Amino acid sequence: MDEKQVVLTNTINAYVGIDIPDLRLKRNWEHKGAKKTIPMSILREAFYYADMEYLLRQGILYIEDIDVKIELGLEDKSAKEPNAELNIQVLTDNEMKRLLTVMPKYDFEDKIKKLPKEQIQNLVDYAVNHEITDFEKCNILKQLTDYDIIRAVQLNQQEKEGKGE
Repeated sequence: MDEKQVVLTNTINAYVGIDIPDLRLKRNWEHKGAKKTIPMSILREAFYYADMEYLLRQGILYIEDIDVKIELGLEDKSAKEPNAELNIQVLTDNEMKRLLTVMPKYDFEDKIKKLPKEQIQNLVDYAVNHEITDFEKCNILKQLTDYDIIRAVQLNQQEKEGKGE
């Protein structure tokens, strides 16, 4: 019988790679949305390596299969669907845009508090890349990450002007 293959998806705008020689496991996710499979028996063992656990708990690599997430302890045993209140939440581009633009400040603050730090950093990167500079939301993100989105957008615009674009 063939072993179950688990699909892991890169959720950030960066290259992600794992290399665990003891398990003969090496995978690279070149870009956001890239998907790679790992046999379940290998993933169970790899989860005990701090780097792999970090990638999964922070939502950098995302598993859609709820049964696998329960088995690895990423979701509650009674979960029927991912519980964003308790566990990993991965924001889509549309959700990030909504958070940064139309969502009221008090809802934004509540939602941000529940995100893993890597997903917050992903939100900061999205804001800079899309030049979203809502003053209050940028200040909230600055307090959490020490990254000044408004200044980064200004510098990017100055650089574009300097190149004559």
